[in-house]
Amino acid sequence: MTHVRLRNTAHVLVLLVRRTIGRPLRRLNAAVEALEQGRSPEPLRESLRQDEVGSIARAIDRLRLSLSAQRQLRRDLERMMGAVEHAGDGVLL
Repeated sequence: MTHVRLRNTAHVLVLLVRRTIGRPLRRLNAAVEALEQGRSPEPLRESLRQDEVGSIARAIDRLRLSLSAQRQLRRDLERMMGAVEHAGDGVLL
């Protein structure tokens, strides 16, 4: 009887660890992979957690926002450079 309880308790603990750590870490990993591929993942719901997983999620969200701002700045700069290059078109010196 004790072995059955111990086995059941171990099974419940494994399920809890999978839910509270395993799944969130897989979502964090997917977000990092998306950033690596140049995609911007959705904000991570794990960032609301007040543990280490939440801390990592908040760091990933800050990185996501930073990379998005950098991409926007790059697009703006390229647009301005194109305008400067074409500003002299048709002007005779």
